[in-house]
Formats: sequence, structure tokens, C-alpha cells
Amino acid sequence: MPTPMNHPVESLAQHHWVKIICGASYHDLPTIRNLCLTYALAGADCLDVSIDSAAVRAAYAGVVAAKNLQPNLHLPLLMVSVADGADSHFRKATFTAADCPSTCFRPCQAVCPTEAIQFQGLPLGVMAPNCYGCGRCVAVCPSQLITTYGVRPDPEDSLALVGPMVTALEIHTQVGNDAAFCELWQRLRPWLPQWRVVSISVTDDPQLESYLRFLAAVLLQDTDAVIWQTDGRSMSGDLGDGTTHAALRLGKKVLDWHLPVGAVQLAGGTNRVTAAKMRSQGWSSHGIAYGGYARTLVEPFLKDCGSGPLEAHPLLLRQAVSIARDLVDQFKKVHFKSVHSA
Repeated sequence: MPTPMNHPVESLAQHHWVKIICGASYHDLPTIRNLCLTYALAGADCLDVSIDSAAVRAAYAGVVAAKNLQPNLHLPLLMVSVADGADSHFRKATFTAADCPSTCFRPCQAVCPTEAIQFQGLPLGVMAPNCYGCGRCVAVCPSQLITTYGVRPDPEDSLALVGPMVTALEIHTQVGNDAAFCELWQRLRPWLPQWRVVSISVTDDPQLESYLRFLAAVLLQDTDAVIWQTDGRSMSGDLGDGTTHAALRLGKKVLDWHLPVGAVQLAGGTNRVTAAKMRSQGWSSHGIAYGGYARTLVEPFLKDCGSGPLEAHPLLLRQAVSIARDLVDQFKKVHFKSVHSA
């Protein structure tokens, strides 16, 4: 039975939506372009990138390249992320390498998932475009020299630059941000006609249900194309299989609340075992998002092609797409089969 190649919104309605998260503060443009090319060809429904205009254009170039290679491809939605307050997804690490003790064994470099930390060549320290704010280096620095700073471009200015390339929006929020969310939503409403879906990303909290019901009432005044992104353990899917437990717990909890609007999509700790564990528990979300784990799978092929277009290396492209499709199909094929066997 072939993998479904539905329009992305149809995938959401039929419980086999797959999103790939490039990172709200990740700005390595060649990687973003080739990552989006790869997962577009693999059948992903949505590609989530920084609202930075250069990142959006790089992602769009990857999608266009995928369409040129496969003309019958349903284009994935291109989503940008914003936040209504301070958020760990919108930051970067920084430190001065000259301040590091010569005896330091540099655990920061070992734990960095994107090789953003360099001690040879230039620049020394953190290569800002490669950093997406996971904070692992901060936690392991023996000298506590590493700090973070916020990266939050003005959403209205950025949306004006990227125009119709962006077809979906994500807002990161948290319990207690009622007023801030409403203020941001009013500012963003002029772009609503171009967005096929609006995703709301939240982490767990004792008051989360009441907050989501408040948000649902606000959003329903303008749209019913809503996704609740349940961020179980943020930016952790590449750390190991166990990180998926938080994603599954939060997703199931929100799904059981039967909110008046919106689909439920897992994130935060999702990896190769998430779909199988969900299936073994006997329930299904509407969708799943993969971030660091998705990038880790295809990273060797992206490195081998350097900063050039991946399609210039057909063998590398085929290998990358094959591995990416295996991940996408873990969720898509299972749910496609269940729908057609019912």
C-alpha cells in the first residue's frame, strides 16, 4: 500500500500529518535549504523555520527544488514561528573562547548537536547561525562562561518581507500569557488569510487545560484551522529514545480534553520510537513533529554535499530522501493503513 500523498491539510484531518522543525532560531541557510528539499521529497506536510527572511527564502528554495524534481508533489506548508514572550526556542548561546581555561576538556563542544561551537579557525566560540538555543552547552560548562541571549525579530516586519511564501504560523506561548497572546494575535491577524493552519505550541502546566480553552475561544473568532503542538520535552528528540515519553504523555492528555477546536500534534522529544509507542498504547494524535532527530538522520549527507545544493549530488540526495521517508512513513503509513482497513 503506497504512502498517502495528500494535500497537507487533508493529512491533518486524516491523522497522518508530519511536520519537520528546522528551528525557530536556526539560521544555517544551506542546511535549511537542503533539509527542506529532503523532507519535502520524503512527503512531509509542513516545514517549520525561523521567521528570519533569509531562512524563509532558503526553505522556500528547497521546496521549489523538490517540486522541480517531482512535479506531482503536494507542496508542504511553510511555517514560521513567533513567541508572545521569552521562550527557549528563541535564543542563542554565546561565550568568549579566550576566557576558557586551557585545561578545559570542552564538554560544550561535545554536546552541541549542530557543531556550532568552534575552538579552531574563525570565529571562535559559538557560530551563531548554527546555534538553535538548546542550552546543552550552558548546562555542562565547568566554568559557567556560557550565556544565552534572545533572538526575536519583529514578526510584522518579517512577515512583510517574506510575503506569500509563508503558508502557516506557529505561536509559542505559556500559561499566564493571556494578555500577551491576545496582543500578539491582534497584530498578526492581517496575515491570517494566507495561513492554512495556525499552530499553538505549549508545554505542560497544571493550569494548561483552562489556558488552552481560553486560547480556543480567542482563535475561534477568526479560524478553526488550529493545531495544538504539545511540546513534551523541548529540543530533545536527538538525545535518546526515552525523551519521547514526555511527548506522548502531554499529547495524550491534551487529546483527552476534547478541546472545542484544533488538532493535536506531538513535538518535543519525538524520535524513531514515538509512532510505535503511540500505536502500542492504542491511541493516535492527528500529527507529529520531528526536530533535532529528523536533522540528525540526514546530517551526514548534507555535510558531504557542503554548502551547495543537495540535488547536485544525486546519490547523496537519494540516500537522504530514503532515510527521511522511512521516518515520515513511521507515522504516515501506520495511520493510512488503519483508516483504509476500518
